[in-house]
Amino acid sequence: MPASRSCFAARTTAKSYTFGKPESIRGYIDGQPIDGDWDYGGATTEAPVIDDDELWIGSALGLNSGNSFHGSIDEVAIYRTALPAERIAARYQVLQPKPYLTTIDPPKDGVLVEVFEGIPDKLSWDFVAPEPTERYTESAFALAEIAHKYTPQGVRADRSNPFVVRVTGDVELPQGESRFLLRSRSASRLLVDGKLAVEVPFPKFRGDGHEAVWELDRVPTERCGPAIKTRSRRSNPTAADID
Repeated sequence: MPASRSCFAARTTAKSYTFGKPESIRGYIDGQPIDGDWDYGGATTEAPVIDDDELWIGSALGLNSGNSFHGSIDEVAIYRTALPAERIAARYQVLQPKPYLTTIDPPKDGVLVEVFEGIPDKLSWDFVAPEPTERYTESAFALAEIAHKYTPQGVRADRSNPFVVRVTGDVELPQGESRFLLRSRSASRLLVDGKLAVEVPFPKFRGDGHEAVWELDRVPTERCGPAIKTRSRRSNPTAADID
């Protein structure tokens, strides 16, 4: 059962199999079992082919780039017996860095904007926030665009894809119920006093590019002010009433 770890994705993988017992095959990622299907000829009860050929791990066909693992592998171990799932789970240890927490007070007459790059490319909020690559202030919780990024030489540069923007501010709400309207072109969340109040889900992309298009509602949203529209063809709105 080889166990490998890639320094790029920081993942631990393990496989176990008893020849002659196709139902015994198991796979694990980060200590958790995963499902899979037999490939090529399908499940087999045949014995292994015994020869004096070399054992290759991470590559094949004479280091052919198309048949090689692009990364690094360490702590490789091969056992003569299949390990139980509990032991495999115990081998996986998570050494997560401490998440970044905003320590700078927002301006009294505006909001603090922080940009985080190097975020995992997946549709999930489950990641550890790194140090922000940029900070600046805006007048309100409304961003028409994100400030451009520049190199030390003053040349405009691209941000990582994806990146996350966090906007922090102190707002005094009136007594009673308040309505929050959250609108964004991608996923977004609004937290009030550290608690999730409303969120826009991650978009569901289609392979043909024909996602749903919101109709523009030209009637102002009740209680949200005359300048706010409930829907836009390029954004997905979500509203919530909170006491």
